[in-house]
Amino acid sequence: MDIARGLVGHAATCYSALTFPLGMQEALVRDTAVTALLELYADEDNVEPMHELTARFAPRFAQLIHDVDEGVAVKGVGNTHSSSQASNSIMYKNHL
Repeated sequence: MDIARGLVGHAATCYSALTFPLGMQEALVRDTAVTALLELYADEDNVEPMHELTARFAPRFAQLIHDVDEGVAVKGVGNTHSSSQASNSIMYKNHL
């Protein structure tokens, strides 16, 4: 996806746009944000461009599994798993 590649040039703005909604009070907003992140992580081509985002926001992603909205919490588990796999994939590639 071109969205993740755009992160490289505009990291601070994009990170805020992707992660700010995760702290919103409305569950629908958090759900939409987590869904967008899951879609980004699902595309292998996005993994490397999102490495900095993954490293920087891993603690916040992990908190999502305790969200008061069950749907957000379930997606939070998926996002934590996806972002963790992304980090591991990049570390593996860097050691080759």
